[in-house]
Amino acid sequence: MIAGVEAVVITGVLLFMKVPLNPVLVGTNLWLCAGALAFGIPLDGLAGVLARLQAGGLYVCVLFTGIVSTAVLPAGYIGMEHTDPTTVKKMSLILLLLTGGILVWSLVFIENIRLGGGIPFIALNVTRRVILQRTRRFRS
Repeated sequence: MIAGVEAVVITGVLLFMKVPLNPVLVGTNLWLCAGALAFGIPLDGLAGVLARLQAGGLYVCVLFTGIVSTAVLPAGYIGMEHTDPTTVKKMSLILLLLTGGILVWSLVFIENIRLGGGIPFIALNVTRRVILQRTRRFRS
């Protein structure tokens, strides 16, 4: 419950300060809030799904956030506006494909929290940072 509340508060503060949000972390916050509701209220159906998915639940929420970000936000899933919207869309789609692969990976390694959860999360965030750095270099 505490992590869910903290996620909402921190996201609200960042929005108030007009700081660009990292869509991967927004998806993580969504997962934390879902867990807070599922296990804190409790909502047995949601709690059961999250318990069965393990880290896969995190990647479902991140993938959902990525899809919405890519479709709606000028900064896309990479979380960076660019003078060329096509570049943002292309890089966002690459990150979405990686996220989908990571979701499948996490379900294959569902019993191993390091292989199914931690390492893919690091890989996703490092890849996003590399994409941001490369995209910044090619600003028009």
